Amino acid sequence: MIISYTFVVCGKTETFLEMPHAVKNPILIVEVSSDSTALYDRQGKFQAYQKITSFREYILVSQNEILVETYYKPENAIFWQYRSYTKLEDVIELKSVDVEISINDIYLDWEKTA
Repeated sequence: MIISYTFVVCGKTETFLEMPHAVKNPILIVEVSSDSTALYDRQGKFQAYQKITSFREYILVSQNEILVETYYKPENAIFWQYRSYTKLEDVIELKSVDVEISINDIYLDWEKTA
């Protein structure tokens, strides 16, 4: 199993005293999901992440197919906005950091393995 993630923080990075490598103020979290982790990523982890007050955007990238899912919660909003991308020519707008990235750049030299 490959576990891969990254995050973005605005301002100074805050960590937990008991876990100095765990960031407690991300605004954006990006994770690569596999068949074995997809359900937990969408449910358990996402629910836990939603308790982080700074957290605004969650990106799940499938390692088994061309699929990127985005969840975004505007400031002061109640509901998360969901969108999925499945075409190499699609462009994702990362709203929390005002950046665009193409699916083709994410899946550069991608070949289906299954």
